[in-house]
Parts: sequence; C-alpha cells; structure tokens
Amino acid sequence: MKNAIHENYLNSDNGGKDLKKVGKIKSFNSVKGYGYIYCLNDKKEYFVLRANLEDPMVHEMEVVVFDINNSNISNERVEAISVYQ
Repeated sequence: MKNAIHENYLNSDNGGKDLKKVGKIKSFNSVKGYGYIYCLNDKKEYFVLRANLEDPMVHEMEVVVFDINNSNISNERVEAISVYQ
C-alpha cells in the first residue's frame, strides 16, 4: 500500500497546486539533526531538519513523501517539511 501512495504522488499532474513530493533520503546526519532529500518529481535536493520528520529514524535511500516550505522558496536552500515514510 505504501508504494501505491508514493506512485500516486509521483505520477500526479495537478498543475502544481499540490506541493506534495516524493523523494529519497540522500543523506541524514543524526548527530547534527539535518540532511537532504533527493526529489523524484523535479530532480532537486531539499534540506530537511529532524523536527520535520514524522519518524526521526530515517535511512539513506528510504522513500518519503513531503511538502516544501513556501516561505523559503526564494532562498537557495528550500526546506522539506511534513516528511513521512
């Protein structure tokens, strides 16, 4: 079931109205509390803080669904929020 949900987000074409994205954990430093997600939708990297993870025990290459923080969209580093597996 989890993979079907990820596929729905990955294949949806809604004109950009829904900011949900599918990605893989590229790296995560549990000591420092941050890492990066590689987005499968737009092939970009997004910064992620531990506080924005539903489950703080993430692993590299784990598939996640996430939103992006609209307030940081003009900055070079866009933050992933509401990250869940």
